[in-house]
Amino acid sequence: MGKVINVTAANIDLCDDALKALRLHLDRLAQMTREYPVECCFGRYSFLFESREDIESLIANLDAKISDYYRQKAA
Repeated sequence: MGKVINVTAANIDLCDDALKALRLHLDRLAQMTREYPVECCFGRYSFLFESREDIESLIANLDAKISDYYRQKAA
């Protein structure tokens, strides 16, 4: 999953917003995955969550990619 996401100047706001929304709604999304898979789409990205761990993995990957983007931009 981490290799799929490419954070750029064109999509940084979208990625930031997606990360915030995933963090904000983590408990509800995780609860929903107990009954059925949950699809998450933002920009050209689409993910299927089957567990809380799937969501947490995307959150961690997005966070790392966004941090890398800002670190590279500052350099």
